[in-house]
Amino acid sequence: MKTIMRKLFVDVKKKNVFLWTAMSGGIISASSVITLLVLTRVLGLTEAGIYSIALSVSQQLSSIGTYCLRTFHSSDINKKYSFNDYRNLRIISCIAMLIVSIIWVWVYHYDGYKASIVLTLCLYKVVQSYCDLYEGTYQRNNRFDISGKSSFTKECAAVVSSIIIICLFHNLFFAMLSMSVVYLVLFFVIDVNIIDCFEIKEKVKCNWHNICSLLVVGFPIVVNSYLMLYINNSSKYAIDQYCSEAEVAIFNVLYMPIFCINLLMGFVTRPLITVLAVKVEEKKKKDVRNILLKEIGIVAIITLVVILGMYTVGLAILGFLYSMELAPYKTELLLLLFGGAFYATYTIFYYVITILRKQFTLLVSCLFGAGVAVGLIPFLVKNYGMLGVSAGYAVIMFCIMMICRFFTMIYLKKYDKTERKG
Repeated sequence: MKTIMRKLFVDVKKKNVFLWTAMSGGIISASSVITLLVLTRVLGLTEAGIYSIALSVSQQLSSIGTYCLRTFHSSDINKKYSFNDYRNLRIISCIAMLIVSIIWVWVYHYDGYKASIVLTLCLYKVVQSYCDLYEGTYQRNNRFDISGKSSFTKECAAVVSSIIIICLFHNLFFAMLSMSVVYLVLFFVIDVNIIDCFEIKEKVKCNWHNICSLLVVGFPIVVNSYLMLYINNSSKYAIDQYCSEAEVAIFNVLYMPIFCINLLMGFVTRPLITVLAVKVEEKKKKDVRNILLKEIGIVAIITLVVILGMYTVGLAILGFLYSMELAPYKTELLLLLFGGAFYATYTIFYYVITILRKQFTLLVSCLFGAGVAVGLIPFLVKNYGMLGVSAGYAVIMFCIMMICRFFTMIYLKKYDKTERKG
């Protein structure tokens, strides 16, 4: 088995980095879209609404599971921390995520069925979070093609299994559970058999000094990511609290085009993380600035294309696919798309700040955004419905983006001054 997996994933003549990045990003972003489509058609809007909330919760808590160290890990090109250090921390963070998941469903007083769906999806994200450690290791060793290929294979198989169970047995719980089982089996088949090609096999031992160091390094990143996911999901939580589960499903469908923006941006930004890290290490600040400007330009183009597409035929197609009347929500969709574009631009600044190892400043923007979301979003939902919450989302994302842009420009100027002195 080990020989077969290495031939399929490691010993390949053509790496096809862009192809596998596109395919893995595509299936990851499309998986929730496809699952929601099947659920809406087969089980109805109520089940789709429950799935939407469970997905939002699991995505938010997955920031704890991964400890948001993927960017830091893949840009650790000098290997300051060993694979063992990252693995031990990931075990701790995954256990923490499971505990927080249980606390979450208790605090929000979900009924038994809704709680079971939330916990099952959280379990799936725990499995994904641990596998992400291996995918980050491939990327750190400049084999992003393997990361994409492994991720695509596991995600695709998991989604297909869940759809089959939904269609044949009409059971959402077992569909979500099957995803965890399939993903975990493929992890042992693929990743466990090829990881030795990139990391020296080490005894599982705890270097508490390095683990604590990583905990400190990752703390501002995980808090920032958790808050950012809360800001993204606060609209859904408020609609879930004050409106029906059917309305949650409608809002989730309107929110889907934002995935298009972030999906397409993922193709551009993720492969460039290691490149940016090398440019920073080599003190090539002009190259860093050029990459930054190029990516912001790409965000603008993608946003314009998505807006034109959604306003011409996209909204009608979404409405047809999900059996929903979405024409009255054009303004809400436009506001959400602008918010998505601001979020995609923020992500670019996030990568640069993390690579420059100034991640504590990320907390400033997200603490501001989370504070505004807590106070403003519930008020907007109660008084202005989806229009209000969409406008609130766009404004919050714009403010967060501008704060991160401000810090990025300051840090790049400081590096310029350091370079001139050198």
